[in-house]
Amino acid sequence: METTKEFLEQLPEPCRTQAISQLDEYFSHETAIDINDAILGFQYWRKTNEGFSYWRNINKLAKSGAFDSDPSETVIKFIDYIQNNLNVWLEFEKMALNLIDKGHDHYSARTIVHVLRYQTHVGEFKSKYKINDHVSPMFARIFILIHPEHEGFFKIKNR
Repeated sequence: METTKEFLEQLPEPCRTQAISQLDEYFSHETAIDINDAILGFQYWRKTNEGFSYWRNINKLAKSGAFDSDPSETVIKFIDYIQNNLNVWLEFEKMALNLIDKGHDHYSARTIVHVLRYQTHVGEFKSKYKINDHVSPMFARIFILIHPEHEGFFKIKNR
């Protein structure tokens, strides 16, 4: 079995550096079952610089198997993007889950992103960054990785 620190060293950048730099010394030598267990136990998420929501999503990606081998370019881009735009991702996720709760079987990720862009321009939603419409395919793929029970909600084109 590996220690929490050994598992965290397997994360892609920038997660690896972020987790290890904030690793509680008490937890660093604890044995972890897998990468998911290491992410859950390296630190109290609310005390980290990135905060609870960031690590919750990284944890969900780990559970989905996104880190089992070399992470895809999509996963790496997503991690980089959410560092500066976590509120955009969380709002996208919230809107998609709300649509599912309202009975929609499928929806357009691009439409959700355009709604977020509109809300940003009229001041309903705060984002210090421009929301690029090119994030919608990435958001759709990551949403399905994190929420596999909703496979098929977004139409995903094969690359």
